[in-house]
Amino acid sequence: MNLSYTERILDDELIELPASKSISNRALIVQALCHEKIELLNLSEAEDTQILQSSLNNKSLHKHLGLAGTATRFISAFLALQKSNYLVDAASRMRERPMRELLEALETLGAEISYQDKAYHLPFTINGSKIQGGKLKISAKNSSQFASALLLIAPKLKGGLELELSEEINSAPYIKMSLEMLRYFGVKVEESGNFIRIEEQNYQGRSLEIESDWSAAAYFYSIVALLDEGSLLLKGLHKFSWQGDNQVSDIYYRLGVKTDIVGDCIRLSKSENRSSYLEYDFKDCPDLAQTVICSCVGLGIEGKFSGLHTLSLKESDRIKALQNELKQFAFRLREEDAIYFLERDHDIAISSKKIIKTYQDHRMAMSFAPLAIIYGEIEIENPEVVNKSFPSFWRELEKISLK
Repeated sequence: MNLSYTERILDDELIELPASKSISNRALIVQALCHEKIELLNLSEAEDTQILQSSLNNKSLHKHLGLAGTATRFISAFLALQKSNYLVDAASRMRERPMRELLEALETLGAEISYQDKAYHLPFTINGSKIQGGKLKISAKNSSQFASALLLIAPKLKGGLELELSEEINSAPYIKMSLEMLRYFGVKVEESGNFIRIEEQNYQGRSLEIESDWSAAAYFYSIVALLDEGSLLLKGLHKFSWQGDNQVSDIYYRLGVKTDIVGDCIRLSKSENRSSYLEYDFKDCPDLAQTVICSCVGLGIEGKFSGLHTLSLKESDRIKALQNELKQFAFRLREEDAIYFLERDHDIAISSKKIIKTYQDHRMAMSFAPLAIIYGEIEIENPEVVNKSFPSFWRELEKISLK
């Protein structure tokens, strides 16, 4: 699709954000494990969440998760509690993404897993007839989802679970989100340093209204950052959120965007507080990195970033994808000892026609879209990839004349 911006002053246009798919996915696993009724309000319509919900609801012994990374990790742990032989598979990119830490942990607890092709990769067959609780040590360096998947099933393991998180913990707020979810549904959790203890117990039924997605809010922070003036209202976000990506408000304060609470919305407006150089550690919020880097490009700001090593393990190799597409804007992302430097590339010219490849990655499409405000028409290939997390994204952009 071709994307361009019709210049006008935005005056508190209301943006409807999707519900958090991270909260939705965790809540669906809890709902499936709870013997009492759990009502989930405002469940995410994201493709990832729909895939997980469908997999939990259908009785098929073959579970195919497409490109849904979180859903694949979570349902693998869930199926490890079941006593049938379930075949788990997904799209080719998911067959490449890491699963070893989670699958080794499930095997340690007694799950029987047989691999059809390559050990600790999809596809595999899993049976949980012999699974029990116990003590585990797991790395959260490559993905927090391994720990979260285990924590969500921990109350249903015979004898409970004592989990030690080893090495450097990345995306720690997502593990905290999982623990908050457990507590919300009545599970007692003991924490001591990197140790988490959860005794065998039952989830308690209650309703949960799922808040809007702070990760999705980032694209609209980017839009306001790139505008000369104007403001937007984003509905349904909680200031004191379970979501670690609420850090987006602090990041964009440095890029000239002010956040205010207005009723049940937050208001984004221009601020004079704009850095000329941005440094940030994305260890706790890697899903924001692409959007922030694109904003810096639009603002003509160079930067220095750390905590990006997990980006190569996502829906695409996001580092390579960024490096490829930023060339069209005469910027480069240079790596030096795990630190990434965003720099102008004076050896190349800005492309006259900018065609953004999305690499089957929803965040590539949505992160680059706001750059049409600065650079004129941009073509986004495979725009439907946004369905993975934000199906109504292009419709929301039309509200602000970005279409």
